[in-house]
Amino acid sequence: MKKLTPLCFLLFFGWSHLGAQDLEIRYDVVFDTLGYFYKGKKIDRPKVRKNANIRLKIINYNDYIVQAQVVPENLSYDIAPISGGGITSLLNFSNDALGSMGGLMPMPITNENYSIPIPGGGSSATGGSTDNHGTNTGKSDEEDEFGFGTSTTASSLSVNKRAEITSAINSLNRLEDQLVSSNAKILDNMNSLSLIQVTEKQIKQMLQNPAIPVESIKRISKELIEMTFQLDEGESLDPKKAISFSNTFQGQVRIDLVNLMQAQDEYLEHVVGLDALTNGVISSLNISNTADLALKKSIENTMGKARTQALLTEENVKRSEALMTMISTGDFQSSITNLYLKYVELEEHPFEYNFMTQGQDDEMDLKIQLFQKDSTGEVKVGALPIKERKINVAVAGGIKINASVGLGFSQYFKTPQLYFVQQDTIRSEDGDQFLPMVTTMLHFYPQTIGSVSAGGAFGVGFPITGENKSLAFFLGPTLIFGKQQRIILSGGMMGGQVKRLSKGFKAGDYFPDSGGDIPTKNAYDLGYFLSITFNLNSL
Repeated sequence: MKKLTPLCFLLFFGWSHLGAQDLEIRYDVVFDTLGYFYKGKKIDRPKVRKNANIRLKIINYNDYIVQAQVVPENLSYDIAPISGGGITSLLNFSNDALGSMGGLMPMPITNENYSIPIPGGGSSATGGSTDNHGTNTGKSDEEDEFGFGTSTTASSLSVNKRAEITSAINSLNRLEDQLVSSNAKILDNMNSLSLIQVTEKQIKQMLQNPAIPVESIKRISKELIEMTFQLDEGESLDPKKAISFSNTFQGQVRIDLVNLMQAQDEYLEHVVGLDALTNGVISSLNISNTADLALKKSIENTMGKARTQALLTEENVKRSEALMTMISTGDFQSSITNLYLKYVELEEHPFEYNFMTQGQDDEMDLKIQLFQKDSTGEVKVGALPIKERKINVAVAGGIKINASVGLGFSQYFKTPQLYFVQQDTIRSEDGDQFLPMVTTMLHFYPQTIGSVSAGGAFGVGFPITGENKSLAFFLGPTLIFGKQQRIILSGGMMGGQVKRLSKGFKAGDYFPDSGGDIPTKNAYDLGYFLSITFNLNSL
Protein backbone atom coordinates (compact mmCIF):
# COMPACT_ATOMS: atom_id res chain seq x y z
CA MET A 1 0.00 0.00 0.00
CA LYS A 2 1.25 3.47 -0.84
CA LYS A 3 2.06 5.95 1.87
CA LEU A 4 -0.96 7.79 3.28
CA THR A 5 0.91 10.98 4.13
CA PRO A 6 -0.15 13.00 1.00
CA LEU A 7 -3.82 12.30 1.75
CA CYS A 8 -3.48 13.64 5.26
CA PHE A 9 -2.26 16.99 4.01
CA LEU A 10 -5.30 17.30 1.71
CA LEU A 11 -7.53 17.38 4.78
CA PHE A 12 -6.39 20.91 5.58
CA PHE A 13 -8.20 22.33 2.54
CA GLY A 14 -11.89 23.22 2.21
CA TRP A 15 -12.24 25.91 4.92
CA SER A 16 -15.23 28.19 4.33
CA HIS A 17 -14.51 31.71 5.47
CA LEU A 18 -17.25 34.15 6.47
CA GLY A 19 -16.63 37.66 7.78
CA ALA A 20 -18.31 39.09 10.86
CA GLN A 21 -20.32 41.84 9.17
CA ASP A 22 -24.08 42.08 9.51
CA LEU A 23 -26.57 40.32 7.28
CA GLU A 24 -29.47 42.36 5.88
CA ILE A 25 -32.69 40.68 4.76
CA ARG A 26 -35.35 42.63 2.85
CA TYR A 27 -38.88 41.33 2.54
CA ASP A 28 -41.34 43.03 0.17
CA VAL A 29 -44.90 42.55 1.45
CA VAL A 30 -46.75 43.56 -1.74
CA PHE A 31 -44.64 41.50 -4.14
CA ASP A 32 -43.81 38.76 -1.58
CA THR A 33 -40.10 38.73 -2.49
CA LEU A 34 -36.95 38.29 -0.40
CA GLY A 35 -33.49 39.75 -0.90
CA TYR A 36 -30.31 38.98 1.04
CA PHE A 37 -27.39 41.41 1.32
CA TYR A 38 -23.99 40.80 2.85
CA LYS A 39 -21.19 43.36 2.84
CA GLY A 40 -23.42 45.51 0.62
CA LYS A 41 -23.69 42.83 -2.07
CA LYS A 42 -26.64 40.66 -2.88
CA ILE A 43 -26.21 36.98 -2.06
CA ASP A 44 -28.24 33.92 -2.98
CA ARG A 45 -28.96 32.56 0.49
CA PRO A 46 -28.88 34.09 3.97
CA LYS A 47 -25.85 33.28 6.12
CA VAL A 48 -24.22 34.97 9.07
CA ARG A 49 -21.52 34.41 11.66
CA LYS A 50 -22.54 33.48 15.15
CA ASN A 51 -23.34 36.53 17.30
CA ALA A 52 -23.32 38.82 14.24
CA ASN A 53 -26.40 40.99 13.69
CA ILE A 54 -29.24 39.92 11.44
CA ARG A 55 -31.20 42.95 10.25
CA LEU A 56 -34.63 42.23 8.80
CA LYS A 57 -36.28 45.08 6.91
CA ILE A 58 -39.90 44.65 5.81
CA ILE A 59 -40.62 47.07 2.96
CA ASN A 60 -43.83 48.00 1.14
CA TYR A 61 -45.25 47.58 4.62
CA ASN A 62 -48.57 49.41 5.03
CA ASP A 63 -48.85 49.64 8.80
CA TYR A 64 -52.14 51.50 8.46
CA ILE A 65 -53.87 48.18 7.84
CA VAL A 66 -51.46 45.45 8.98
CA GLN A 67 -49.19 44.85 11.94
CA ALA A 68 -46.00 42.85 11.60
CA GLN A 69 -44.50 40.45 14.10
CA VAL A 70 -41.21 38.60 13.74
CA VAL A 71 -40.64 35.45 15.79
CA PRO A 72 -37.01 34.22 15.84
CA GLU A 73 -36.35 30.55 16.53
CA ASN A 74 -32.89 29.16 17.18
CA LEU A 75 -32.27 25.68 15.80
CA SER A 76 -29.63 23.34 17.21
CA TYR A 77 -29.09 20.17 15.25
CA ASP A 78 -28.00 16.90 16.76
CA ILE A 79 -26.04 16.60 13.56
CA ALA A 80 -23.71 19.55 13.58
CA PRO A 81 -24.23 21.71 10.55
CA ILE A 82 -21.51 23.75 9.44
CA SER A 83 -52.95 50.30 -11.23
CA GLY A 84 -54.22 51.85 -14.34
CA GLY A 85 -55.75 55.20 -14.61
CA GLY A 86 -53.46 57.27 -12.40
CA ILE A 87 -54.51 60.67 -11.07
CA THR A 88 -57.15 61.17 -13.74
CA SER A 89 -59.24 58.22 -12.65
CA LEU A 90 -58.97 59.22 -9.00
CA LEU A 91 -60.39 62.65 -9.75
CA ASN A 92 -63.12 61.40 -12.04
CA PHE A 93 -65.86 61.95 -9.50
CA SER A 94 -69.46 62.54 -10.51
CA ASN A 95 -72.46 64.26 -9.03
CA ASP A 96 -72.55 61.52 -6.41
CA ALA A 97 -69.48 63.11 -4.88
CA LEU A 98 -71.25 66.43 -4.69
CA GLY A 99 -74.05 64.70 -2.86
CA SER A 100 -71.81 64.42 0.17
CA MET A 101 -71.92 68.23 0.43
CA GLY A 102 -75.38 68.10 1.95
CA GLY A 103 -76.89 71.55 1.45
CA LEU A 104 -74.74 72.09 -1.64
CA MET A 105 -76.47 69.34 -3.57
CA PRO A 106 -78.18 70.77 -6.68
CA MET A 107 -81.93 71.20 -6.06
CA PRO A 108 -84.80 70.88 -8.52
CA ILE A 109 -85.47 74.08 -10.38
CA THR A 110 -88.86 75.53 -9.52
CA ASN A 111 -90.57 78.81 -10.15
CA GLU A 112 -91.26 79.82 -6.58
CA ASN A 113 -89.08 82.95 -6.51
CA TYR A 114 -89.43 84.37 -9.99
CA SER A 115 -92.31 84.67 -12.40
CA ILE A 116 -90.93 85.97 -15.65
CA PRO A 117 -93.61 86.40 -18.30
CA ILE A 118 -92.98 85.02 -21.74
CA PRO A 119 -94.93 86.87 -24.35
CA GLY A 120 -97.00 84.76 -26.63
CA GLY A 121 -96.98 81.74 -24.37
CA GLY A 122 -93.22 81.65 -23.76
CA SER A 123 -92.50 78.53 -25.81
CA SER A 124 -89.25 78.42 -27.77
CA ALA A 125 -89.61 78.20 -31.51
CA THR A 126 -87.39 75.87 -33.45
CA GLY A 127 -85.71 76.23 -36.76
CA GLY A 128 -83.28 78.76 -38.13
CA SER A 129 -79.68 79.29 -36.97
CA THR A 130 -78.33 79.99 -33.47
CA ASP A 131 -76.19 82.83 -32.15
CA ASN A 132 -73.08 82.53 -29.95
CA HIS A 133 -75.34 82.09 -26.88
CA GLY A 134 -76.98 79.01 -28.34
CA THR A 135 -80.14 81.08 -29.03
CA ASN A 136 -82.23 80.25 -32.01
CA THR A 137 -82.24 83.51 -33.94
CA GLY A 138 -84.90 82.37 -36.33
CA LYS A 139 -83.03 83.96 -39.23
CA SER A 140 -83.77 82.67 -42.68
CA ASP A 141 -81.57 82.95 -45.69
CA GLU A 142 -83.60 85.99 -46.74
CA GLU A 143 -82.88 88.03 -43.56
CA ASP A 144 -80.18 90.61 -43.07
CA GLU A 145 -77.79 90.71 -40.10
CA PHE A 146 -80.35 92.57 -37.94
CA GLY A 147 -83.11 90.09 -38.60
CA PHE A 148 -84.97 92.34 -41.00
CA GLY A 149 -86.25 90.31 -43.87
CA THR A 150 -86.25 91.21 -47.50
CA SER A 151 -89.86 90.17 -47.78
CA THR A 152 -92.15 92.81 -49.23
CA THR A 153 -94.92 91.87 -46.79
CA ALA A 154 -95.66 94.92 -44.65
CA SER A 155 -94.47 94.97 -41.03
CA SER A 156 -96.63 96.17 -38.16
CA LEU A 157 -93.61 97.71 -36.27
CA SER A 158 -91.84 100.94 -36.82
CA VAL A 159 -88.12 100.90 -37.48
CA ASN A 160 -87.38 102.65 -34.16
CA LYS A 161 -89.43 100.20 -32.13
CA ARG A 162 -87.76 97.28 -33.80
CA ALA A 163 -84.29 98.74 -33.14
CA GLU A 164 -85.15 99.44 -29.47
CA ILE A 165 -86.26 95.81 -28.92
CA THR A 166 -83.19 94.43 -30.71
CA SER A 167 -80.87 96.60 -28.58
CA ALA A 168 -82.58 95.39 -25.37
CA ILE A 169 -82.15 91.77 -26.46
CA ASN A 170 -78.44 92.30 -27.19
CA SER A 171 -77.90 93.98 -23.80
CA LEU A 172 -79.63 91.11 -22.05
CA ASN A 173 -77.42 88.62 -23.90
CA ARG A 174 -74.30 90.46 -22.72
CA LEU A 175 -75.56 90.41 -19.14
CA GLU A 176 -76.31 86.73 -19.57
CA ASP A 177 -72.63 86.15 -20.37
CA GLN A 178 -71.67 87.84 -17.10
CA LEU A 179 -74.25 85.82 -15.20
CA VAL A 180 -73.04 82.55 -16.72
CA SER A 181 -69.46 83.46 -15.75
CA SER A 182 -70.52 84.25 -12.17
CA ASN A 183 -72.45 80.99 -11.96
CA ALA A 184 -69.37 79.11 -13.24
CA LYS A 185 -67.27 80.56 -10.43
CA ILE A 186 -69.78 79.33 -7.89
CA LEU A 187 -69.55 75.85 -9.37
CA ASP A 188 -65.76 76.06 -9.29
CA ASN A 189 -65.88 76.87 -5.59
CA MET A 190 -68.20 73.95 -4.98
CA ASN A 191 -65.88 71.67 -6.93
CA SER A 192 -62.90 72.88 -4.90
CA LEU A 193 -64.63 71.96 -1.68
CA SER A 194 -65.73 68.67 -3.18
CA LEU A 195 -62.12 68.02 -4.22
CA ILE A 196 -61.01 68.43 -0.60
CA GLN A 197 -63.56 65.84 0.49
CA VAL A 198 -62.76 63.48 -2.38
CA THR A 199 -59.02 63.77 -1.75
CA GLU A 200 -59.47 62.77 1.90
CA LYS A 201 -61.62 59.83 0.80
CA GLN A 202 -59.25 58.66 -1.95
CA ILE A 203 -56.20 58.74 0.33
CA LYS A 204 -58.06 56.74 2.94
CA GLN A 205 -59.13 54.18 0.32
CA MET A 206 -55.55 53.81 -0.97
CA LEU A 207 -54.19 53.33 2.54
CA GLN A 208 -56.76 50.58 3.08
CA ASN A 209 -55.77 48.74 -0.12
CA PRO A 210 -52.98 46.18 0.56
CA ALA A 211 -52.34 45.66 -3.16
CA ILE A 212 -51.09 49.21 -3.81
CA PRO A 213 -47.31 49.66 -3.35
CA VAL A 214 -46.53 52.27 -0.74
CA GLU A 215 -44.47 54.34 -3.16
CA SER A 216 -47.58 54.68 -5.34
CA ILE A 217 -49.64 55.66 -2.29
CA LYS A 218 -47.13 58.35 -1.35
CA ARG A 219 -46.80 59.68 -4.90
CA ILE A 220 -50.52 59.77 -5.73
CA SER A 221 -51.48 61.21 -2.34
CA LYS A 222 -48.90 63.96 -2.76
CA GLU A 223 -50.19 64.82 -6.23
CA LEU A 224 -53.80 64.87 -5.01
CA ILE A 225 -53.08 67.16 -2.08
CA GLU A 226 -50.93 69.52 -4.15
CA MET A 227 -53.71 69.69 -6.75
CA THR A 228 -56.27 70.37 -4.01
CA PHE A 229 -54.20 73.26 -2.67
CA GLN A 230 -53.68 74.51 -6.25
CA LEU A 231 -49.89 74.40 -6.07
CA ASP A 232 -47.72 74.94 -9.12
CA GLU A 233 -45.69 72.04 -10.48
CA GLY A 234 -42.66 71.38 -8.29
CA GLU A 235 -44.02 73.55 -5.47
CA SER A 236 -44.14 71.98 -2.00
CA LEU A 237 -46.83 72.51 0.59
CA ASP A 238 -45.99 74.23 3.86
CA PRO A 239 -48.09 75.63 6.75
CA LYS A 240 -48.16 79.17 5.34
CA LYS A 241 -49.48 77.97 1.99
CA ALA A 242 -52.11 75.82 3.66
CA ILE A 243 -53.35 78.78 5.76
CA SER A 244 -53.17 81.10 2.76
CA PHE A 245 -55.23 78.69 0.68
CA SER A 246 -57.88 78.48 3.41
CA ASN A 247 -58.14 82.28 3.79
CA THR A 248 -58.07 82.92 0.06
CA PHE A 249 -60.72 80.31 -0.59
CA GLN A 250 -63.07 81.73 2.04
CA GLY A 251 -62.54 85.25 0.73
CA GLN A 252 -63.08 84.18 -2.87
CA VAL A 253 -66.37 82.47 -1.97
CA ARG A 254 -67.63 85.72 -0.41
CA ILE A 255 -66.57 87.81 -3.41
CA ASP A 256 -68.08 85.38 -5.92
CA LEU A 257 -71.35 85.35 -3.98
CA VAL A 258 -71.56 89.15 -3.99
CA ASN A 259 -70.71 89.30 -7.70
CA LEU A 260 -73.32 86.69 -8.49
CA MET A 261 -76.04 88.55 -6.60
CA GLN A 262 -75.12 91.81 -8.33
CA ALA A 263 -75.13 90.12 -11.73
CA GLN A 264 -78.45 88.53 -10.86
CA ASP A 265 -80.06 91.84 -9.90
CA GLU A 266 -78.85 93.60 -13.05
CA TYR A 267 -79.91 90.73 -15.25
CA LEU A 268 -83.41 90.53 -13.76
CA GLU A 269 -83.79 94.28 -14.09
CA HIS A 270 -83.14 94.03 -17.84
CA VAL A 271 -85.45 91.04 -18.12
CA VAL A 272 -88.25 93.08 -16.61
CA GLY A 273 -87.41 95.97 -18.96
CA LEU A 274 -87.46 93.74 -22.01
CA ASP A 275 -90.77 92.27 -20.87
CA ALA A 276 -92.28 95.75 -20.57
CA LEU A 277 -90.88 96.81 -23.92
CA THR A 278 -92.30 93.79 -25.73
CA ASN A 279 -95.65 93.80 -23.90
CA GLY A 280 -98.35 93.38 -26.56
CA VAL A 281 -95.81 93.45 -29.39
CA ILE A 282 -95.82 89.77 -30.28
CA SER A 283 -99.58 89.59 -30.73
CA SER A 284 -99.44 92.56 -33.10
CA LEU A 285 -96.61 91.22 -35.28
CA ASN A 286 -97.38 90.23 -38.85
CA ILE A 287 -96.03 86.68 -39.01
CA SER A 288 -96.32 86.77 -42.76
CA ASN A 289 -93.49 89.29 -42.69
CA THR A 290 -90.08 87.58 -42.46
CA ALA A 291 -88.59 90.24 -40.19
CA ASP A 292 -91.57 90.16 -37.80
CA LEU A 293 -91.42 86.37 -37.62
CA ALA A 294 -87.68 86.45 -36.79
CA LEU A 295 -88.20 89.11 -34.15
CA LYS A 296 -91.01 87.09 -32.57
CA LYS A 297 -88.75 84.01 -32.28
CA SER A 298 -85.88 86.07 -30.87
CA ILE A 299 -88.10 87.59 -28.15
CA GLU A 300 -89.56 84.21 -27.19
CA ASN A 301 -86.12 82.50 -27.04
CA THR A 302 -84.57 85.33 -25.04
CA MET A 303 -87.34 85.40 -22.45
CA GLY A 304 -87.32 81.60 -22.20
CA LYS A 305 -83.60 81.59 -21.50
CA ALA A 306 -84.00 84.42 -19.04
CA ARG A 307 -86.46 82.41 -16.99
CA THR A 308 -84.11 79.39 -16.92
CA GLN A 309 -81.06 81.51 -16.04
CA ALA A 310 -82.92 83.28 -13.26
CA LEU A 311 -83.98 80.02 -11.65
CA LEU A 312 -80.49 78.50 -12.00
CA THR A 313 -78.91 81.61 -10.52
CA GLU A 314 -81.27 81.54 -7.57
CA GLU A 315 -80.26 77.95 -6.85
CA ASN A 316 -76.58 78.84 -7.12
CA VAL A 317 -77.09 81.71 -4.68
CA LYS A 318 -78.55 79.23 -2.21
CA ARG A 319 -75.64 76.84 -2.77
CA SER A 320 -73.09 79.60 -2.36
CA GLU A 321 -74.73 80.74 0.87
CA ALA A 322 -74.65 77.16 2.13
CA LEU A 323 -71.01 76.94 1.07
CA MET A 324 -70.26 80.12 3.02
CA THR A 325 -71.88 78.62 6.10
CA MET A 326 -69.88 75.41 5.71
CA ILE A 327 -66.45 77.01 5.30
CA SER A 328 -67.14 79.35 8.21
CA THR A 329 -67.33 76.40 10.59
CA GLY A 330 -64.46 74.51 12.18
CA ASP A 331 -65.10 71.47 9.97
CA PHE A 332 -63.64 73.17 6.91
CA GLN A 333 -60.55 74.36 8.72
CA SER A 334 -60.21 70.88 10.23
CA SER A 335 -60.29 69.34 6.74
CA ILE A 336 -57.57 71.74 5.56
CA THR A 337 -55.44 70.97 8.62
CA ASN A 338 -55.95 67.22 8.24
CA LEU A 339 -54.92 67.29 4.59
CA TYR A 340 -51.76 69.22 5.41
CA LEU A 341 -50.88 66.86 8.26
CA LYS A 342 -51.52 63.85 6.02
CA TYR A 343 -49.23 65.43 3.42
CA VAL A 344 -46.42 65.74 5.98
CA GLU A 345 -47.16 62.34 7.49
CA LEU A 346 -47.01 60.45 4.20
CA GLU A 347 -43.93 62.39 3.13
CA GLU A 348 -42.02 61.26 6.24
CA HIS A 349 -43.67 57.90 6.86
CA PRO A 350 -41.14 55.09 6.18
CA PHE A 351 -43.66 52.30 5.50
CA GLU A 352 -41.05 49.89 6.87
CA TYR A 353 -40.69 47.47 9.74
CA ASN A 354 -37.22 46.84 11.16
CA PHE A 355 -36.20 43.91 13.30
CA MET A 356 -32.74 42.94 14.53
CA THR A 357 -31.44 39.84 16.23
CA GLN A 358 -28.17 37.93 16.44
CA GLY A 359 -27.12 34.68 14.84
CA GLN A 360 -27.24 31.86 17.37
CA ASP A 361 -26.93 28.08 17.46
CA ASP A 362 -26.65 26.22 14.15
CA GLU A 363 -29.46 27.89 12.21
CA MET A 364 -32.15 30.48 12.79
CA ASP A 365 -35.71 30.67 11.53
CA LEU A 366 -37.25 34.13 11.29
CA LYS A 367 -41.02 33.78 11.04
CA ILE A 368 -42.75 36.89 9.70
CA GLN A 369 -46.43 37.22 10.58
CA LEU A 370 -48.79 39.92 9.32
CA PHE A 371 -52.02 40.62 11.22
CA GLN A 372 -55.01 42.58 9.94
CA LYS A 373 -55.89 45.75 11.86
CA ASP A 374 -59.53 46.58 12.54
CA SER A 375 -61.25 49.94 12.03
CA THR A 376 -59.71 51.23 15.26
CA GLY A 377 -56.20 50.47 14.04
CA GLU A 378 -55.72 47.61 16.49
CA VAL A 379 -55.29 43.85 16.09
CA LYS A 380 -58.00 41.80 17.72
CA VAL A 381 -56.91 39.53 20.54
CA GLY A 382 -56.44 35.98 19.27
CA ALA A 383 -56.47 37.04 15.61
CA LEU A 384 -54.72 34.69 13.19
CA PRO A 385 -52.10 36.06 10.82
CA ILE A 386 -53.31 36.84 7.32
CA LYS A 387 -49.85 36.15 5.90
CA GLU A 388 -46.76 34.25 7.04
CA ARG A 389 -43.27 33.88 5.65
CA LYS A 390 -40.39 31.88 7.14
CA ILE A 391 -36.75 32.70 6.47
CA ASN A 392 -34.03 30.19 7.30
CA VAL A 393 -30.63 31.70 8.12
CA ALA A 394 -27.51 29.53 8.31
CA VAL A 395 -25.22 30.46 11.19
CA ALA A 396 -21.46 29.96 11.17
CA GLY A 397 -18.83 30.32 13.90
CA GLY A 398 -18.22 28.83 17.33
CA ILE A 399 -16.63 25.50 18.12
CA LYS A 400 -18.64 22.34 17.53
CA ILE A 401 -17.73 19.02 19.18
CA ASN A 402 -19.11 15.73 17.91
CA ALA A 403 -18.25 12.05 18.11
CA SER A 404 -18.17 9.52 15.29
CA VAL A 405 -17.44 5.85 14.71
CA GLY A 406 -16.22 4.04 11.63
CA LEU A 407 -13.31 2.33 9.98
CA GLY A 408 -9.71 3.51 9.86
CA PHE A 409 -6.51 2.47 8.13
CA SER A 410 -3.16 3.17 9.75
CA GLN A 411 0.49 2.66 9.02
CA TYR A 412 3.61 3.16 11.11
CA PHE A 413 6.50 5.17 9.80
CA LYS A 414 8.70 2.19 10.65
CA THR A 415 7.25 -1.16 9.67
CA PRO A 416 6.52 -3.36 12.76
CA GLN A 417 8.74 -6.47 13.03
CA LEU A 418 7.94 -10.04 13.93
CA TYR A 419 10.74 -11.88 15.83
CA PHE A 420 11.58 -15.59 15.89
CA VAL A 421 14.58 -17.86 16.53
CA GLN A 422 16.11 -19.78 13.71
CA GLN A 423 19.35 -21.77 14.03
CA ASP A 424 19.95 -20.25 17.45
CA THR A 425 19.80 -16.75 15.98
CA ILE A 426 17.15 -14.04 16.47
CA ARG A 427 15.52 -13.36 13.18
CA SER A 428 12.95 -10.66 12.19
CA GLU A 429 10.52 -10.06 9.36
CA ASP A 430 8.12 -7.23 8.40
CA GLY A 431 4.69 -7.33 9.93
CA ASP A 432 1.50 -5.99 8.29
CA GLN A 433 1.99 -2.92 6.11
CA PHE A 434 -1.23 -1.31 7.34
CA LEU A 435 -3.70 -2.00 10.09
CA PRO A 436 -7.51 -1.82 9.66
CA MET A 437 -9.14 -0.58 12.83
CA VAL A 438 -12.54 0.12 14.29
CA THR A 439 -12.19 3.80 14.98
CA THR A 440 -14.02 6.19 17.27
CA MET A 441 -13.24 9.88 16.96
CA LEU A 442 -13.96 13.08 18.77
CA HIS A 443 -14.17 16.05 16.36
CA PHE A 444 -13.86 19.73 17.17
CA TYR A 445 -14.27 22.34 14.47
CA PRO A 446 -15.65 25.84 13.86
CA GLN A 447 -19.20 25.87 12.56
CA THR A 448 -19.37 26.85 8.91
CA ILE A 449 -22.13 27.29 6.34
CA GLY A 450 -20.79 25.42 3.33
CA SER A 451 -21.16 21.74 2.57
CA VAL A 452 -17.68 21.00 3.98
CA SER A 453 -16.45 21.84 7.47
CA ALA A 454 -12.83 21.54 8.54
CA GLY A 455 -11.43 21.03 12.01
CA GLY A 456 -9.42 18.69 14.17
CA ALA A 457 -9.98 15.18 15.53
CA PHE A 458 -8.76 13.01 18.36
CA GLY A 459 -9.62 9.34 18.71
CA VAL A 460 -8.71 5.74 19.37
CA GLY A 461 -8.63 2.65 17.21
CA PHE A 462 -9.09 -1.05 17.88
CA PRO A 463 -7.13 -3.27 15.47
CA ILE A 464 -9.32 -5.79 13.66
CA THR A 465 -6.53 -8.15 12.47
CA GLY A 466 -2.89 -8.73 13.26
CA GLU A 467 -1.03 -9.97 16.27
CA ASN A 468 -0.94 -6.61 18.05
CA LYS A 469 -4.34 -5.93 19.61
CA SER A 470 -3.35 -2.81 21.54
CA LEU A 471 -5.17 0.48 21.19
CA ALA A 472 -3.96 3.12 18.78
CA PHE A 473 -4.40 6.85 19.29
CA PHE A 474 -5.14 9.34 16.52
CA LEU A 475 -4.68 13.09 16.22
CA GLY A 476 -5.09 15.18 13.10
CA PRO A 477 -7.30 17.32 10.87
CA THR A 478 -10.80 16.32 9.84
CA LEU A 479 -13.30 17.16 7.11
CA ILE A 480 -17.07 16.88 7.69
CA PHE A 481 -19.13 16.52 4.54
CA GLY A 482 -22.71 17.32 3.61
CA LYS A 483 -25.52 19.55 4.84
CA GLN A 484 -26.26 17.12 7.65
CA GLN A 485 -22.55 16.28 7.96
CA ARG A 486 -22.97 12.58 8.48
CA ILE A 487 -19.75 11.49 6.78
CA ILE A 488 -16.41 12.48 8.26
CA LEU A 489 -12.96 12.03 6.77
CA SER A 490 -10.04 12.28 9.19
CA GLY A 491 -6.30 11.73 8.97
CA GLY A 492 -3.07 12.59 10.67
CA MET A 493 -0.67 11.18 13.21
CA MET A 494 -1.12 7.82 14.88
CA GLY A 495 0.55 6.48 17.99
CA GLY A 496 0.41 2.78 18.93
CA GLN A 497 2.31 0.01 20.60
CA VAL A 498 4.62 -2.29 18.67
CA LYS A 499 6.96 -5.07 19.83
CA ARG A 500 10.66 -4.28 20.12
CA LEU A 501 13.58 -6.45 21.28
CA SER A 502 14.60 -5.78 24.83
CA LYS A 503 17.51 -6.54 27.16
CA GLY A 504 19.99 -5.37 24.57
CA PHE A 505 19.10 -7.97 21.98
CA LYS A 506 18.87 -7.15 18.31
CA ALA A 507 18.16 -9.11 15.21
CA GLY A 508 21.06 -11.45 14.33
CA ASP A 509 22.15 -12.02 17.92
CA TYR A 510 22.74 -15.55 19.16
CA PHE A 511 19.79 -16.92 21.11
CA PRO A 512 19.57 -20.65 21.73
CA ASP A 513 16.23 -22.33 21.24
CA SER A 514 16.41 -23.49 24.85
CA GLY A 515 16.78 -19.93 26.07
CA GLY A 516 12.99 -19.42 26.44
CA ASP A 517 10.93 -16.65 24.87
CA ILE A 518 12.63 -13.91 22.95
CA PRO A 519 12.84 -10.91 25.26
CA THR A 520 10.53 -8.19 23.79
CA LYS A 521 8.68 -5.17 25.08
CA ASN A 522 5.72 -3.07 23.93
CA ALA A 523 6.93 0.35 22.80
CA TYR A 524 4.98 3.23 21.32
CA ASP A 525 5.74 4.24 17.77
CA LEU A 526 4.37 6.86 15.42
CA GLY A 527 2.61 6.54 12.14
CA TYR A 528 -0.27 8.03 10.20
CA PHE A 529 -3.85 7.12 9.63
CA LEU A 530 -6.89 7.79 7.45
CA SER A 531 -10.40 7.08 8.70
CA ILE A 532 -13.95 7.29 7.42
CA THR A 533 -16.44 7.63 10.24
CA PHE A 534 -20.09 8.48 10.72
CA ASN A 535 -21.47 11.05 13.10
CA LEU A 536 -22.83 9.18 16.11
CA ASN A 537 -25.70 11.65 16.46
CA SER A 538 -26.94 10.76 12.99
CA LEU A 539 -27.11 7.02 13.54
